[in-house]
Amino acid sequence: MSDRSQLHSQQTREVAKAEFTNPLSSGQTCDALVVGAGVVGCAVTRKLALEGARVILVDKGADILGGASKANSAILHTGFDAPSGSIEL
Repeated sequence: MSDRSQLHSQQTREVAKAEFTNPLSSGQTCDALVVGAGVVGCAVTRKLALEGARVILVDKGADILGGASKANSAILHTGFDAPSGSIEL
């Protein structure tokens, strides 16, 4: 493991050990609660916040994008299916 990887790993453990403060425990309210800080959760949270919503983003990990979003397959999904019998590039 490189020095940089070790440092990141140590920082992640320290963040995970940090005391969690529930923002709602002080009587605050939110407009939306987003569960999951992957690509989609972060995008939804950003969109809602830009529209003026009070949003809380929660995740079981110590950092955002730490789950499946981090380990992508490097396959581009364009939402396009080539016609049957054609050559897909």
